[in-house]
Formats: sequence, structure tokens, C-alpha cells
Amino acid sequence: MADVTGTWLLKGTGRTLAIVRTAPGVGAYVIDDDGDGQVDPDQRGTVTVRPDGGLCFARQGVRRRIATRCTRESSPRGPRSRRTSLGPAAAG
Repeated sequence: MADVTGTWLLKGTGRTLAIVRTAPGVGAYVIDDDGDGQVDPDQRGTVTVRPDGGLCFARQGVRRRIATRCTRESSPRGPRSRRTSLGPAAAG
């Protein structure tokens, strides 16, 4: 979870993704596009790390079966190799 904890810019969307660790292998996330993510994010939910290093996002307030989206391992190098659609958010 430490490899993905932080704030990320979702390329080409104008949205940020913030992930915080809540337990080993589990975290909470919010997606926001207008800067009010602490109070009124556009989306929130949980993120878990799968045994193969992939991530599963489960959106809050939607039936889990429909809302869960998982990434797939794209390289044996681990979680850092999956950041093709994410980049660190600009500071300031």
C-alpha cells in the first residue's frame, strides 16, 4: 500500500486521486475535480492490494459487484510499473 499512498493526477482528466492507508493492504480513496475532495469528493471508496500486487477499487454507495475495478499486473517489477495512467500531482 505504501507504493500508492499519496495524491495522484489522473492524466487527461483534470481529476486527482488521493489514497490513504487504513490497514495493512487496505486504504481509502477519493477522486475529485474541483478541489473540495476533503468535504465533497466526486467519488470515494476503498482500495485493496491483491496478492499479485494489483489494486482493487470499490466505490462507496454503489453495489460492490458493479463498482469494483481492479488493475492488472503489467510487469514483474510490481506496483510502480502500473502507474502509466497516474502521475504525481503537481505541488502548490
